[in-house]
Amino acid sequence: MELRGEQFKQLREALQRAFPDKFKLKLLLREELNVRLDEVVGGNNLTETVTDLVDWAEAEGHLVELVSAAIHRNPGNSRLRQFVESFGIIPAEAKPTRVIPFGPEFEWWGPTEQLELQGFWRPKPELWDVAFLKRGVDRAASVCRIEVEGQGAIATGFLLSQDLLLTNYHVLEDGRLADDSSRWHLCFGRMTSATGTETTGSTFRLADNPIVRSSPTHRSDYVLLGADSGMLDANATRPED
Repeated sequence: MELRGEQFKQLREALQRAFPDKFKLKLLLREELNVRLDEVVGGNNLTETVTDLVDWAEAEGHLVELVSAAIHRNPGNSRLRQFVESFGIIPAEAKPTRVIPFGPEFEWWGPTEQLELQGFWRPKPELWDVAFLKRGVDRAASVCRIEVEGQGAIATGFLLSQDLLLTNYHVLEDGRLADDSSRWHLCFGRMTSATGTETTGSTFRLADNPIVRSSPTHRSDYVLLGADSGMLDANATRPED
């Protein structure tokens, strides 16, 4: 693969950020590519060394191996990842190990022109109406954080009616509901305020014998819980149908 000027610059800068001294570059090449840095490049400073390294990798056909080794050595480096995504150099460990089926074979009888095909995609709106955001806030009022004394937050749930809460069945196992349901707290209105702190909201408890209906994790994975009948207030309202 031959790099263009801008590509060369981006890769050089990414490698310099990921390996900010010559010793780390030596380890990268010796341990990942079995190559001795001093035998393939020179350079009086890091910029010259990395420049020579990219030149060598490109000339010898080791560019993909170099990028793959660099990401393997420093997987959290965003610049290296951006280079891979932008220019299509896919490291070996990022390649799929198996083919994922996408469905049965079929013969396409629809349009083939690019503009016609693009018509299938709904464009994103340039602007969101403020009312859309307000509706989201209103509906968020019915969502709670489920906390268990001694464990902290374990899940979320939402109201179906004034005293019925829906969550996942596996939450029962995580929160040990059968042990003591009084330890469960349903916390509504917990969000970040304008000052950056969490708002107090309202906290409610489950009703006695709270399990109304359920389906185990390996099937539908839901549980409908009865809650304090006084749950419905200004901070926890049922979403519109």
